[in-house]
Parts: sequence; C-alpha cells; structure tokens
Amino acid sequence: MKFMEITGGLMVPVSNDELLVLEMVRGHDGPLPKREMNEQQAELARRLVFRGVLDRTNIDGKLCYTYNDVEYVER
Repeated sequence: MKFMEITGGLMVPVSNDELLVLEMVRGHDGPLPKREMNEQQAELARRLVFRGVLDRTNIDGKLCYTYNDVEYVER
C-alpha cells in the first residue's frame, strides 16, 4: 500500500491496483475517457475520485478522468 498526499496535506492510502490506474490516467495524453477502461479500472477510478486523487469531468458528453496533482509518499 502506498500513500498519496492530496491538497491540504491529507494522506490517502492507495492500493497497488489503484496505483496502476493512476499511472494509466497520468500517462494518457489529456483526459482519459472512461470508455477506454475496463469495468474494474473504471470502478477503481471512481473510488479515487471520491478520495480526491483523480478528477472526473464531462467533456463533450464523455466521462473523462484527469490526474489531480498529488504528491506520492511511500511510508
């Protein structure tokens, strides 16, 4: 398990599977459309949005995920 420091200094735990989704979103050129994810990745992304690690936006009627600028901290 890893920890991400989000805005305000709050430490959020992130599992290894969630870290893979974060890397996928971060490595994509621009916002990553939900349709490019499988069901498991989309669920993990949804959880990360609620914890403040990812941002979810609606672009031209498509649900997309973007990386919230957070700092990675290993503890």
